[in-house]
Amino acid sequence: MAAFLYQEALMSGYKVPEQVAIVGFDGSAKSRELGITTIRQDINTICNVCCSNLLSMIHKSKIYDASQTIPVSLIKRKTT
Repeated sequence: MAAFLYQEALMSGYKVPEQVAIVGFDGSAKSRELGITTIRQDINTICNVCCSNLLSMIHKSKIYDASQTIPVSLIKRKTT
């Protein structure tokens, strides 16, 4: 989505990042190619927490932290 928005902003005459900042959230190859700032999510940790909680639910065990916060990191590039 950020790649599409970036290309549309440029075609519409907007100056990125002077007039509009764009931040994606997946860190895709396209975002790296275009230089789009993104948020990196720790997919391994997200999967581990989800699987652990799911197994606890299947085994009717208590889920100790049902609302765990998993930090993200900002990868700053030319769109911010």
